[in-house]
Amino acid sequence: VKRLRRERALFFTIINSVTDPILLTDTEGRLIVANARAEKLVAATEEESPGRHRAVELNMLLFSAALSRTAMDDPPQARELLLVDPNDGSDLLFEVLSSIVEDSREGTGIVSVLRNITDLRRATEQIEENYQKLRIAEAAARAERDRLNLIIDSVADPIIVTDPGGSTVLMNAPAEELFTFSQDAPEAAQRTVQSNDAHFSSFISGLLLGVTGPGEIRRGEISLMNPNTLRSIPVEAIAGKVMTESGELTAVVTVLHGRTEAVERRHLIRQVRARAV
Repeated sequence: VKRLRRERALFFTIINSVTDPILLTDTEGRLIVANARAEKLVAATEEESPGRHRAVELNMLLFSAALSRTAMDDPPQARELLLVDPNDGSDLLFEVLSSIVEDSREGTGIVSVLRNITDLRRATEQIEENYQKLRIAEAAARAERDRLNLIIDSVADPIIVTDPGGSTVLMNAPAEELFTFSQDAPEAAQRTVQSNDAHFSSFISGLLLGVTGPGEIRRGEISLMNPNTLRSIPVEAIAGKVMTESGELTAVVTVLHGRTEAVERRHLIRQVRARAV
């Protein structure tokens, strides 16, 4: 008898040290043994509140219903079980794994281990929610970028958007004609594009190093060349910084306004005046 008591005490010491609820029931779903974690969910003393008693009864009904589905799985399969926290009435989500055991003295029983996955499910749902928000934000950003591309491509003047480091992040079709070339482009065209890029980069560097506040515009003349015709294209660069509400620089938008007509007009006026003299 003493040995049996020692073995029983050792048995309860072992199962009570397990953090997961463990239950042994008969084939009818009646509770035989439960560790301390399980007793918090499915057991209540006479002194405890009626609310806790109702929660415990509900948990046993839910567990018995789930047990009838899981115990006969071959091989055993984990299933989800939603129970109630008898202390505060909140929902608790468990993963239940049940298996049939045979004992020569006690007969057939069912051992069930419940793993609390409430926090895991909440974290998974939060990740999924954040992912959906990210997808929506990305779709909105793509739509906004498409609208921006449509707008700048409809402008005849070259438009270039650069990041705070001076690297180009966006340009319209007229700007691409000045600052990009294909792999099979003539060497002269490639050198012209490189020269255009150097002149423009110098202008942007001056803007980034200069002291300009939000909304301030920097103007300057840049001498570029048409890579196709190798003709000079005098342009006026009009650039402005894009700042965040906290004053952080996010981009620089530059519009290159061609001044060929203005230059030719001034040249014609000088010729007329010279002839008049």
